[in-house]
Amino acid sequence: MFGFKQFIPLNEQKTAARGVQHLPHPAESALAARKGAVGSALSNISSVISGRAPLTRKIDDRMSFQVIKKGDKVGVKYKGPGAQYNFSLDDIKKQYANKPYVAGPLMNILKHVHKVLPKGEGEYQGGYLSSLEDRKEEDGHISHTPNTIKYSVPKNSPEGKKLARAPLSIALHSRLDASGRATPVEADELQEHPDVHVMSHVVSDNERKLSPEAKKKAAEHIAAAKKLAKNNPTDHLEGHNETLLRYTNSTIDTGEKPSVKGYKRFLQKYHQKRIDSVKTEKAKAQKSAEMQAALNHVDEHMGKFDNSFEIHHHIQKATYAVADALSRTASGGYKHSIGGQESTGEGFVSKGMKFVPRAFTVANRKRSAQLKAQKSVI
Repeated sequence: MFGFKQFIPLNEQKTAARGVQHLPHPAESALAARKGAVGSALSNISSVISGRAPLTRKIDDRMSFQVIKKGDKVGVKYKGPGAQYNFSLDDIKKQYANKPYVAGPLMNILKHVHKVLPKGEGEYQGGYLSSLEDRKEEDGHISHTPNTIKYSVPKNSPEGKKLARAPLSIALHSRLDASGRATPVEADELQEHPDVHVMSHVVSDNERKLSPEAKKKAAEHIAAAKKLAKNNPTDHLEGHNETLLRYTNSTIDTGEKPSVKGYKRFLQKYHQKRIDSVKTEKAKAQKSAEMQAALNHVDEHMGKFDNSFEIHHHIQKATYAVADALSRTASGGYKHSIGGQESTGEGFVSKGMKFVPRAFTVANRKRSAQLKAQKSVI
């Protein structure tokens, strides 16, 4: 079965202007043509290690939603461009008459979410996880699979009991101010109610204690990245940000370490596809010239690109050291699996950056490839 995010048409998956936007990985800073990007990312990693920075869990929800409370009225909407707040079940049926995969969750949210919202008026963002019929009991555990990750918790634990009886399960992670800027919702702001299971996104102080080995490994890679970045310019990265990100993402599947040689191979394939996609000789000549210019630019700045890839490597290793360690101590009491294989949670968020464990990255990309293969034969 396809997850919700694979099922929604692409034009409906675009990020809305308000609320939480795309969260970058710390290592992406090494590929950004922006002065100070690397230093900012390294500082963020260090503050997570020391415990100074706020830290929350990423939860693999089925659908992102927003809710607004005005006086005694509560409205909900799917977090997508052009979506309007719905203050009644009839509103939802009307707006999403042809989209039951949106209407169903929104109706469930509208029925129950007001029971746990903070007192007073406000606007919030969260993730829909499940209803009662989405849950499964097996081997003394209760679980639900909102999207890709299966979350499983002992049935007789306090968390398991809440999940077993609540008609609605959500994560409610952000408060939106008048400008749409998101700030974290603290757990003690929410009200308790048996009809709503709220999966905690807040990582407690006890959960975020890293092992000495993880701290040492991360510190070594941070030091190496700082040394390389000290005199490394960023002008060579101009115009290459998109292809650099695509290339480094592709190496997760191949297992190779990003390098100038590998990037040049990627550029040739990337631009050749663009050349093959057009029909006229003029268009082909133009795109061929663009390919040659990109390759020439890399050749002219080979040392700088090589340095940037080394910085990326060390930041990625430092991030994995932190995220992998946190996945063992800050699971929120849940076991995680993807496609029947043991995994980790989706990761953590601090100061607008996501810290994703390597195990999740690999398992998630493997699952995505399987879904893509299934789709191609339908």
